[in-house]
Amino acid sequence: MGEVIDIRSRKSGDELLLVIRDALVAKGSISRDIDSLTVSVELWRKAARGAGRSLKRPVRTVITDRVVHAVLADWPRDDHERRIQQAALRAAMNAASQYS
Repeated sequence: MGEVIDIRSRKSGDELLLVIRDALVAKGSISRDIDSLTVSVELWRKAARGAGRSLKRPVRTVITDRVVHAVLADWPRDDHERRIQQAALRAAMNAASQYS
């Protein structure tokens, strides 16, 4: 596991919150392998919830296998986000079809 950084450290916490917030805005979710985190899982999830609050949007966090996820619960909420979601789905389908 990487170095553990206390999210209460203003600089580290603010940077993590911004990274998570940017990903949530860009694609509605963010996932990280737990072994690659530089903070504890609990602190990462806390930062994700803080990112949601800064966007005034609900965020759900969950751990599956060895991956932690943060997802905007109301994604997609407008046409712009629906276009992003549809493009991601098309890309995933195209990638999957290359293996069939």
